[in-house]
Amino acid sequence: MASGKTYALTHSLAARSLMAQTQIVQDSTMSNRDRAQSRIDQVLQSGRSVQVIYVFTPIEQAVRWLVDRGMQAGRSVASAAVARSHWQSQETVLALAERYRHQPGVRFGLLVNGPGADGRLRPIEDLRSLRAAADPRFPDQASFDRYVDGLVRQELRERHLDADPADPTPELERSLQGGD
Repeated sequence: MASGKTYALTHSLAARSLMAQTQIVQDSTMSNRDRAQSRIDQVLQSGRSVQVIYVFTPIEQAVRWLVDRGMQAGRSVASAAVARSHWQSQETVLALAERYRHQPGVRFGLLVNGPGADGRLRPIEDLRSLRAAADPRFPDQASFDRYVDGLVRQELRERHLDADPADPTPELERSLQGGD
């Protein structure tokens, strides 16, 4: 969610090469482990192989893109949903990579997105180190949720300097925060 999955996959030469050989492409956050595992199992049962490319975007960049999307296209998502999806998708993909580690026909890869990204596919294990860099700040989902909520509020304040001072919560902020 707001990680730039579609953009990253279409702009990475390595990802485009893989997708050219692919019969089915599923664009998903993979934040629901049971659903993601079920989809992988369905593909395997059909006799096909599975290549999961997890697109990692630092949460700070994802929040900027979320706000951009909300302002430009009117597509807003509650900050709690972004935090939950970002956190749980990483948990899911790492758990599934472990589960299917020895399963023939299942491969996991990592594509880092955002400023300075090089577009190359990396081993999924690199996600652990990317996540470990942030984990000391976020010992649990609740602390991460609070951090993301603060990021969204800060990003909106920086962009709404001309907002009505009588209304400290502009319409976009209400929608991004999960309000009306």
